[in-house]
Amino acid sequence: MVNISLKYSENKKIGHFGRVKRLAGSGRPWSRPNAENIESVHSQEDRPHSHRSVRQIAREVHISRSSVHNITKKDLHIDLF
Repeated sequence: MVNISLKYSENKKIGHFGRVKRLAGSGRPWSRPNAENIESVHSQEDRPHSHRSVRQIAREVHISRSSVHNITKKDLHIDLF
């Protein structure tokens, strides 16, 4: 049995486009961190015997926690706790 109850926005999309899937290019585009932010996070990680969390680094560098997490994972290839 198909669930017929749809949200108003989904119902509106079906009526206008004939589908519910997102269109390519719709939504907010991803932004890349700038080199200055990457370098500041990297300099925080270079300290010997520094077992600091993403939250601590974000507080010291003054950028968001999710940005620090993305920089360490995608740019520096480091897994922090």
